[in-house]
Amino acid sequence: MLNDHAKLVTTLNKEVECFDAKNKKYKLLITVEFEDYDPIQFSYSLLDQWIKKTIDRKAIFPEEVAKMVYEKMYVLTKEEGHDCTYTVTTTTVKHAENLNVKVSMTHTPGQ
Repeated sequence: MLNDHAKLVTTLNKEVECFDAKNKKYKLLITVEFEDYDPIQFSYSLLDQWIKKTIDRKAIFPEEVAKMVYEKMYVLTKEEGHDCTYTVTTTTVKHAENLNVKVSMTHTPGQ
């Protein structure tokens, strides 16, 4: 028998190219993981298009990207009436010559 109260955990990934303060290109993996008892009904392509338009190929830091995606997820989930837990993580794609960065932000219901 299935557990009717099992949470659905969904993970979305998007790799983008960004530029650092010295205008050097780097790749950044954006991961959004969210969970709820019911599927969240916002359009994944809406988030994808927003990332392409707002973040991809821009001069921006991983910390800024994490905050921007965190805030966008807050709006998207609230518009659909879901106050669910979600975590946004940004990770620079590994390059041996560079210091790699990983940033995470988690929303907890009621915040």
